[in-house]
Amino acid sequence: MKSISYHHHIILLVALISQVNAFVQVNVDDKPWLKYQSQGNKKAYVQQFEKYGMLYKTSVLSKHEFSDVVEELESLSLSTVKETTSSVAKNRTGARIPSDSKIYSILSNENGNFMKLINELVSSNESVNGRMVISDIVPIEMRIYEQRGASMEMHYDDVLFSPEQIEVVFTIENTSDCSTLWEEKDGEKKIMKEVQTEKNSAIILFAGEKLGCRHAVSPLKQGKRVILKFVFVHENATFLEGADVHVKQFGEGKKNKNKNKKR
Repeated sequence: MKSISYHHHIILLVALISQVNAFVQVNVDDKPWLKYQSQGNKKAYVQQFEKYGMLYKTSVLSKHEFSDVVEELESLSLSTVKETTSSVAKNRTGARIPSDSKIYSILSNENGNFMKLINELVSSNESVNGRMVISDIVPIEMRIYEQRGASMEMHYDDVLFSPEQIEVVFTIENTSDCSTLWEEKDGEKKIMKEVQTEKNSAIILFAGEKLGCRHAVSPLKQGKRVILKFVFVHENATFLEGADVHVKQFGEGKKNKNKNKKR
């Protein structure tokens, strides 16, 4: 009888597991292996990006590069303004990075870590025939989560170019309790992942539903999060008609008005 009861319980357990909702939530910080290591001839983070169109990667820039970006950002003395054009973001402030800033040269340097990483991620993508470059149409913007409730609803990024652009969220500092969440689809199963991004880390994803994934930022209760948002495009990409309404969400933020403005 005990044997029959045991097997009966096993059958019930298997049935219960099979009915569990396919939506699983995983915190990247709780599982260090999710931050990707090499697997065979292709690095695991490249495989991750190819499969889901989304990647969270730490230690993106070298220490020297990151230090230069932080120092340049501090030296710019940017005056921030409240974001008004976004339909998914709330309570954020920010400023546009001037086009003559050293930050542009660091992020667009062909021998720099960022350019190498982006082109590595798309190296085997048949839809990207050629190298990726930082956009000279969509400006680099500093965005700040500091006001209580600062957040971003679940969404896909708007497609601005053909072929689709790659959007980057690069963390400068983060003492907040905000979490970045994103949805990965594996067949019919949806896996919701979340992470509190650390400095010198990047969220990298394709725009649009076809290649990208939905993502969000949970509401801030305390602390501060500072990011840079910018875009990489195919060197021969076409800027789509009407896409200009989705760019330049912040005005020129530099106090020194003698500096050139981003077009």
